[in-house]
Amino acid sequence: MTEQALTVKYTFQNLLDSYTSGFPAVDKRQGSIVYDSGSAFLLELTQYYIELEKIENNQYPDTADRESLLKMAREQGIVIETATPCISRGVFNLNVPIGSRWNQGDMNFTARAQLNDTDGNPIYGNFEMVCDTAGTIGNAYLGPLIPISQSIPGLARADLTEVLIPGRDDEDTESIREKVIASYFTMSYGFNRAQYISVTESLPGVGGAKAQRAPTGGGTVSVQIINSEFKAPSDILITEIQTALDPVVNAGEGYGLVPIGHRCTVTGVRNVTIDVGLSVTLREGWTWDDVLPQIEDRLDNYFLTMAKAWADEPNLVVRGALIITNLITVTGLLDILEVQLNGADVNVPLEFDEIPILGAVTQIV
Repeated sequence: MTEQALTVKYTFQNLLDSYTSGFPAVDKRQGSIVYDSGSAFLLELTQYYIELEKIENNQYPDTADRESLLKMAREQGIVIETATPCISRGVFNLNVPIGSRWNQGDMNFTARAQLNDTDGNPIYGNFEMVCDTAGTIGNAYLGPLIPISQSIPGLARADLTEVLIPGRDDEDTESIREKVIASYFTMSYGFNRAQYISVTESLPGVGGAKAQRAPTGGGTVSVQIINSEFKAPSDILITEIQTALDPVVNAGEGYGLVPIGHRCTVTGVRNVTIDVGLSVTLREGWTWDDVLPQIEDRLDNYFLTMAKAWADEPNLVVRGALIITNLITVTGLLDILEVQLNGADVNVPLEFDEIPILGAVTQIV
């Protein structure tokens, strides 16, 4: 038998019925001496049971509130993600002052550092722009910039052109709950695989990670990451995570987060373009051009769902059957007769470090 919750078992009415049952031959209606003598105390007792139930619930991760979950996470050594600002590429027709502040829409950005090319040489007019507001909100802002801190003589171009390191929000309560529960079954210590993953995923801009022994042998570890928008990470994000874990200039010396003796190499997920061909039956009055935007939107969402699952799956597989499942309710689409992926009527298995992105969507006639 399932045990009743305290607030269900010990309601005011149940407590009152129990109390008044000891007075079998007297008036127990509201306003009577028996009722009035016990009701105030029983109301207070009911409140105590409510508080006791809160205390009981907060002893277990499946029912605990956020504050209690955070305490459990600290006990288990779990790193909780906190909000971080996005870092975007600012492109100017000249080198702007470091620390200068700029506006784009509702967000303000600060020039943090000049960007370098792959050889380490400064790129003229290209700067890291840090959003003043932490969270994912800044990721959506691209376009012209307006200087707000000072006048910039000779300024003719100022644009945010791409997000280099996506911002992230504070970790949601249910994600923390999953981590706490999982911590009782998976030991994360001494930079085993679990700790490599948990530490990497706690770093700004990272949405998921995998870790494995590198082909070069013992003491070398390969870490693959996906960014917090579940896309292939920028070179700058990969470099920042590499520096945080194991700086290249003194690899294996323990100057990063990983232990001395561990040589860690960070790489990003790779995009694999999936062209989708569909043989379909359309409802009367509908054309291919009518349904194509819906189809592309559904497929983008399907591939995004796969990318979100990448860190937890050994290998992703793009399946024609799931393409049909995701598209069958498209308005104007009566039936799907055939699905081709990259020109063949077969599923597309991906490598451990690959995620799908949508290519061309065409009608098979």
